Amino acid sequence: MTLPEFRKTLATALLAVGFVLLPAGGGVMADGPLSADELQAEIERFEGLGAEHSRAGFPELPPGITPFAKWRRINTERLQGKEVYVFDKKVRIWKTMFCGRKADVFIELSLMDRKGNQVPFAWQQCLVDCQDGGFCGAETKLFIDISGDGYPELMIPEMGALGKMKKGFLQNPRFVFEKDIIPLWLKRAFGPELKNLATIGPRDSVAAWKDHPLTAKPEEKGGEP
Repeated sequence: MTLPEFRKTLATALLAVGFVLLPAGGGVMADGPLSADELQAEIERFEGLGAEHSRAGFPELPPGITPFAKWRRINTERLQGKEVYVFDKKVRIWKTMFCGRKADVFIELSLMDRKGNQVPFAWQQCLVDCQDGGFCGAETKLFIDISGDGYPELMIPEMGALGKMKKGFLQNPRFVFEKDIIPLWLKRAFGPELKNLATIGPRDSVAAWKDHPLTAKPEEKGGEP
């Protein structure tokens, strides 16, 4: 998803619940869905969860790379596993695995609306090489966009501190976020109680190409990542 596509998707979601996103004069989302006071409150809320704030962003995800372009997606044939990310029991957090600029793997986290549009809001660093593949564990960093501009301003040093992996009877493995990582701008875009959220929940069976698992198999020699 390019930044213009991201902005259009977010604007559509906001419009559906009565918000209008004005054209930005310089940076993307310069007149975004949060006031300065709301943004500061979000920074403080996430800092309470252990996040580090950086207005300049983070070297792991330099400006312009997020949201990740579609051509960076890891091929479906390489995906392995059935893990699901969950918040508040009923909210499915969608995952897409991408190759970054330095051949490192990231998972882009998003919410899906009722029309099937995915709005990304966070990126998990996997510490996995794109060519060799591997498992993306919860001991890695999580970068979060709290302003709705497509760039992360916050970093959680270890995603595992926000929840735990669970395996129930006849259920796929789930990483359950026990802390609220959904930014205010995204909650606003999806409406009160996330009413515009897709009806596909954590218990529903979803193909790997649509909600990526946490393991990428090694790239076949001569193949594309």
